Amino acid sequence: MDGIRCPECCSDQVFRSQSKDKPWLRAMLCTRMRCHWCGLAFVAPLWQTAGKDVEPPTAQLRRAA
Repeated sequence: MDGIRCPECCSDQVFRSQSKDKPWLRAMLCTRMRCHWCGLAFVAPLWQTAGKDVEPPTAQLRRAA
């Protein structure tokens, strides 16, 4: 996803949080995101997060190996 960056460390390695979103977040058209590098959890608009992976790339590499 172009444009989504961690507000803390500016990393573009952000993923949807694996925990369930609260109904009020969905009502505001938002979802929880988590930074792979610093671990910061933050809220991002749904239209920017469509199709984002839910696990960091290290987990994907571990599975492929």
